[in-house]
Amino acid sequence: MARPQKELEGEGPVVEFARELRKLHQEAGAPKSKQMELKSAAHADVSRVGASSFMDAMRGERFPTWRTVESFVVVCGGDLKQWGDRWQEVKHEVEAGRVPQPRPEPLPTTEVELPSRGRRLAVPLAVAGMAVLATAATVGWTLRDEPRQPITKAVIEVQNKSAIGSQLVEDSSPAFLQSEPVTGCRKRGCVVPGSNVLYSGDTLVARCWAKGAEFTNADLGSEGIQNNPGKATSDLWYWASMPGGISGFITEVYIAPQHRGGMGLPRCAASPVVAPTPTVTSTAATS
Repeated sequence: MARPQKELEGEGPVVEFARELRKLHQEAGAPKSKQMELKSAAHADVSRVGASSFMDAMRGERFPTWRTVESFVVVCGGDLKQWGDRWQEVKHEVEAGRVPQPRPEPLPTTEVELPSRGRRLAVPLAVAGMAVLATAATVGWTLRDEPRQPITKAVIEVQNKSAIGSQLVEDSSPAFLQSEPVTGCRKRGCVVPGSNVLYSGDTLVARCWAKGAEFTNADLGSEGIQNNPGKATSDLWYWASMPGGISGFITEVYIAPQHRGGMGLPRCAASPVVAPTPTVTSTAATS
């Protein structure tokens, strides 16, 4: 039997949001976090989220990402639209709370020259600087209240490496872009022509992400693979472009670890367009 969760202490938007997630979790039958991870991996509309991320979301220590909350809500049978609105509301509260508020302090007086007759008058320095403070406060408030622009692109680095045994080694074959987020693209014929030239260190510009076939960089039959920290398995695929404009999907497994996880980009539309595609010789097209 699972141990009961420790009661959350303290107040604030993050803690309250965690309490709401706990309530949804209980209403769903309190599934174990590992079960939630497996369910998110099997669901067609959300990304796989690790068990530890689900647990962190219910601790109330940090505000969870939407990717985590989206999978949490879907797995637990919640209303995604309602929870999306609630997440945005808490996000705004959290961001507003991070801006320090000015604390008034007694200040010495200073002399201010009255321009009409050249007279000088001793007034509190706080009053003398009121216009400056008001202007700064107005600017700060405007910046804080202005909605954050959505991320529309991100530079990601290719890591064309395979996990073999206890090592992570450069793959002898180049990585490539695909017209579909599936496995076996060489046989399926969905390799984007002209894109099979990608090696570790190359950069792409990602525009969005999609959930597709689960992919791994691990040689599962090699000895010691279970203890290889470089092995990765994921069903998240980026829609990305090469410097020349060639575009297609690439699994995040072949992207550097620091650039995995979606990068805050939006989910791709149902059918991104593969363009432009250069003219290639028959040899390159069949490689």
